[in-house]
Amino acid sequence: MKSKRLNGHQNGHGHEQNVFAKAAAAEKLAEMARRRRKMLKAEYKQARKAFKQARKAAKRAREEAEAASNLLKIETRSRLKKKASRVRQRKHQVAKRKTAVLSRVEPVLSPAVAVPVPAV
Repeated sequence: MKSKRLNGHQNGHGHEQNVFAKAAAAEKLAEMARRRRKMLKAEYKQARKAFKQARKAAKRAREEAEAASNLLKIETRSRLKKKASRVRQRKHQVAKRKTAVLSRVEPVLSPAVAVPVPAV
C-alpha cells in the first residue's frame, strides 16, 4: 500500500493557496519586468539624446576648425603680401638713397680747370 504524503493541508484547500501564491509571485515578477523595461527605455532615450548632442558638437567643432583654418590662411597670405611690399619699398628706398647720395657728391675738379663765376 502507498503511504499518503501530506503537503501541509489535509482538507484539499491548499491547492488554491498555492495557485494564489504563484499568481502573486508572477504578478511581482511582471511588475519588476515592467519597471526594468521602463528604466532601460529611459536609459536608451537618454543615450540617444547624448549621442545626438555629441554629434552636433563634433560637427560644430569641425566647422569652427575649418573657419579658423581659412582665417589663418587669409592672415598668412596678407602677411606675406605686406612683407613682400615692404621688401619692395625698402629696395626702392635704398635705390633712391643711392642715387641721392651719388647726386650729392660734388665732382672733383682738377685745379687747372677754372669755373667761371657769373658776375652779379
